[in-house]
Amino acid sequence: MRALWPTVPADRDESARRPRRGAAYVFFLGTTTLVMVIALSAMTVMRIESRGADDNADAVGARFCARSAIELGLLKIRDDPDWRTNLGSGTWINNKSNGVGRMTLQVTIDSDVDGNANNDPVVLTGIGNQGNATHKMTVRLEPLSDDGGLIVSPGTWKRAAL
Repeated sequence: MRALWPTVPADRDESARRPRRGAAYVFFLGTTTLVMVIALSAMTVMRIESRGADDNADAVGARFCARSAIELGLLKIRDDPDWRTNLGSGTWINNKSNGVGRMTLQVTIDSDVDGNANNDPVVLTGIGNQGNATHKMTVRLEPLSDDGGLIVSPGTWKRAAL
């Protein structure tokens, strides 16, 4: 009579013929852990890049606020012929919101050197704030002629004159 089960030679161990039952589970856990570590690393990198992008956007917004403050100062000078008397040196705009951030304009009229107050150079300093970023921009206005007309000369501007 034939045996229903194949016989195994006595010299072979029972465990050598059949794989261990927990090996697939250990392989699955290892693979799952590896995938989880990769996913968490990718999420961390994305968060860091997002913070960097936010900081960059704040810096750009602060720069635009500082430039807006300077342009508002130039507008006040253009619109008021007696701006030296009416406005003088000091803070013309203080921490005003412009929808993007906040801006401040400080104006300094250099001391009278030649006896003619209309020939004194003027320094406009715009300070812009957005989020954690602050940008400070300076423009020096010098007289073009004896009649008090002003010309813009770059202060801390690096790329373009106003």
